[in-house]
Formats: sequence, C-alpha cells, structure tokens
Amino acid sequence: MYFQCWVEVTKQNRYRDKWLTDETYFQAIKAQFPTLDDSFNRGLMNRAISLCKGTQLDDFSESNRSGMFRRKGKGIDPFGNPKRYIWGYYVTRPGHIVEGPPDGKRSFLSLLQDNILNDGYSVAGGLTEVVDFLLRD
Repeated sequence: MYFQCWVEVTKQNRYRDKWLTDETYFQAIKAQFPTLDDSFNRGLMNRAISLCKGTQLDDFSESNRSGMFRRKGKGIDPFGNPKRYIWGYYVTRPGHIVEGPPDGKRSFLSLLQDNILNDGYSVAGGLTEVVDFLLRD
C-alpha cells in the first residue's frame, strides 16, 4: 500500500524529473493521504519501494524502462536532518533513461532539488485527483 501511495505522488509534475529525497516523498505522501496510520514513517516507505521495485530502481541502463531510479547517499539532507543514509529518487516518464549519478556515498547529494519545492506538501488537499487507498471500497 505504501508503494502505491508513492506511485500516486510521483504522478504529480512537481515530483518528477528531478532528484528528490525520501523525506520529500514521505512528507508528500503524508499530506496527500492523511488517513495513513500514525506508524507510517520514512523507513517503511523506503522498504515498501524496495520490496516492490527492488534493484530495478538501481539500474540506470536501457533495461530499466520504468522511469523510476534511486541512489543512496550519506550526509545531511536539505531539511537539515543530521547525517543519515538518504535515499534519493528520480521519477520521469516510463521508458526515459536517466544518467546515473557518480558513484560514492555523497556524490549524488549535490543533485538533490528538494529546496525548489519549499514546504508546500499539502498540494492535494481537497483536489479531485487525490486518491486515498484507505477510503476505496
């Protein structure tokens, strides 16, 4: 279910075609799906994404036609969270290939663009495109 929430959020243009942290997606999911259980956290989201897409997200070659990519780094994220492992995700249209960031634990952190989104996570409040999986029949 958490993976489906992430996919729904990634359909919004503001979360596409840029490297964003797991924290940004986590906050966006919480805003778009306010009825999610209080136990939902960034770790559960990352685990759900890994279980559903796994190593396909780590593949920056022609064989990954999903348009979804990820990279792991270690450092301080754009939100000022202390040093931790940071998952960065890049979502684009299916079939589009993204150039893999350079290897290294900190190398992709400079590509993160979370700061251009500001803190406006309640992007879906009251809009018709909000689909809450917990409210479906």
